Amino acid sequence: MRTLCSSAIAIERCVSVSRDAVELAMRDLPAGRLRVGFSGGMDSTVLLHAALRHLEKAGGKARLTAHHLNHGLIPSAEEMALHCRSIAQGLGVAFECDDIEVSETGNMEAGARKARYARWGEVLASDETLLLAHHADDQAETLLMRLMRGAPAALLRAMPRERTHAKGRLLRPLLLLPRAHLREYADAHDLTWFEDPSNQDATRDRNFIRHQVLPALISRWPDAVRSMSRSMTSLEAELQGHEALIASRAEAARVDEHSLSVEHLLALPEALRTPVLRRSLADMGVHAISDAHLKAMLMRLTHERFGEFSFGSDLKLARFDGRLVLRQTSEVKINAYYQWRFFDPLHLSYGELRAEPNAMKRGACLDQGIEACRVRFRAGGERLRVRGSSKKVSRLLQEASVPPWQRARWPLICLGDDLVSVAGIAVDDAFAKDEGWLIEWSPR
Repeated sequence: MRTLCSSAIAIERCVSVSRDAVELAMRDLPAGRLRVGFSGGMDSTVLLHAALRHLEKAGGKARLTAHHLNHGLIPSAEEMALHCRSIAQGLGVAFECDDIEVSETGNMEAGARKARYARWGEVLASDETLLLAHHADDQAETLLMRLMRGAPAALLRAMPRERTHAKGRLLRPLLLLPRAHLREYADAHDLTWFEDPSNQDATRDRNFIRHQVLPALISRWPDAVRSMSRSMTSLEAELQGHEALIASRAEAARVDEHSLSVEHLLALPEALRTPVLRRSLADMGVHAISDAHLKAMLMRLTHERFGEFSFGSDLKLARFDGRLVLRQTSEVKINAYYQWRFFDPLHLSYGELRAEPNAMKRGACLDQGIEACRVRFRAGGERLRVRGSSKKVSRLLQEASVPPWQRARWPLICLGDDLVSVAGIAVDDAFAKDEGWLIEWSPR
């Protein structure tokens, strides 16, 4: 009898600890409106109930909204939505339900997650925080899944407990608690929830880990979930330091928004070259490049035979003048031309022409009396007379260190049929003035 009583007391103490841990996690809920991502499952039901209990003590119940997103991916989706509405109404909590579409191609789970966050991003106000019910077991399951897929270190980091999301913020108050704490809280308060039948499908990787792998680990190492959480948190701290180092080295190698220094890149320790090149390209807008692609670039760089690397249909990375330069590959039609009035900038898809009035620059200006011109591009063989010497336009562009891929789209300024200027580089002697319009070309 004494043994039975002792066991009952121990269980009651355990439940009390779990209940207190869940309630304690609610104590730092932020000010402003709160929106609970409410699926109707046990985790989000515990979160909604615990958040409501905390807010009721301070008279802040009106700040809370339960938001259910119906993916329509399971036969019981409508039943689940009705259950969520019923629970919210029973608690006296404001309720919203949205139907969202999930792409039928690719990974359905990832597609559903993407659709959820996109919808929450649309509805969150600037004074609103989205509460999600992720807990420590979710972290452990995600870690095990990604390890089995050979994920890089950056994908093994811990979920952030709090971050910005669209106009508002996202908070996971239960993130450090094991699922067992949530279950004991739910039982202690006689909560009811909707069991999604698909969560029992062991053919799904996460369900297999949840129902077979993780319990086996916990039976051998009771603190397995907490240990994995500590490891992920430690990795997160180390990754943040590593990323700060990579960002500073990428900034040091940067020449401008579209290029980086080859010398700076190759001067780095070999272990830093790939991540710095990846970060530099990401800063230029090129993402999701494989390690093999990056290593091939670096290999060619060290052997002085870089050539070009293509990204999509309109971007290439090329080596020029000691730099790696990201360039557009779209070409201009050599017979294209534009009528341009100097008073207004001429915006082209690959750059912008401007004319500065009343400028003073020896031999580089056009007569102030000219108000318009014709803009065209190289057809081949064009020449200008500059400071007494006849020079090919191609030579002038080369001497001005214009990259080869920009030369075909470099604008030429004409009066009638006469070529009078290579924009921003040279003016024909017959038309050159020390004072007047100064033509400037800013290529993109």
